Amino acid sequence: MFINTDELLNMPIIGARSRYPLGVAALQRVGFLESDQQRETRIKQETEALFERISNPSERSAEDQLYKLKYGHYPEQ
Repeated sequence: MFINTDELLNMPIIGARSRYPLGVAALQRVGFLESDQQRETRIKQETEALFERISNPSERSAEDQLYKLKYGHYPEQ
């Protein structure tokens, strides 16, 4: 079986799983793609880190913090 990894990796995981279920399973089994449990753990850690960054008090306002999360930098003063 041949797997077009370029096409598969450029798709959202839901689309890849529905279009190439055996390919996704094979790539997860050999460790080329993260497993469902690994993905859930990564997303949970990223979410907790995001909440931690937002909840830490700083001299910036909440609006400035949200702006930075969205655009990657603080608004011009």
